Amino acid sequence: MSYYQRFKDIREDKDHRQKDTAELLNITRQQYGLYENGTREMPFSKIIEFANFYNVSLDYIAGRSKDKRGMSKTDLPKDEAELVRMYRELSDLRKGEIIGTIKTLYRQQIEESADERGAV
Repeated sequence: MSYYQRFKDIREDKDHRQKDTAELLNITRQQYGLYENGTREMPFSKIIEFANFYNVSLDYIAGRSKDKRGMSKTDLPKDEAELVRMYRELSDLRKGEIIGTIKTLYRQQIEESADERGAV
């Protein structure tokens, strides 16, 4: 896949029109269309703006990573990477619920460890 195809895929994943993305980049819709179909090269500064707005990595845009956020699979153990991947796909509400649950479980573990040390 050519890197410029990623622009269209990323934009469409968010249900944005070319006009929406062009406005974000402060260019015309026609200019953005030329970038998206590969007729013209998008300036690097605009690629960075695009990546920041759509929260994707430059490696993903370049086709060097299949992970939109650019996390290398070697950065975390497989089970942790899977948890992070799933977490990133949750709504903000669900993320808040997960964080609350993790904090509760963490506090419980701290208390249990303290109880165990006190019982010894």
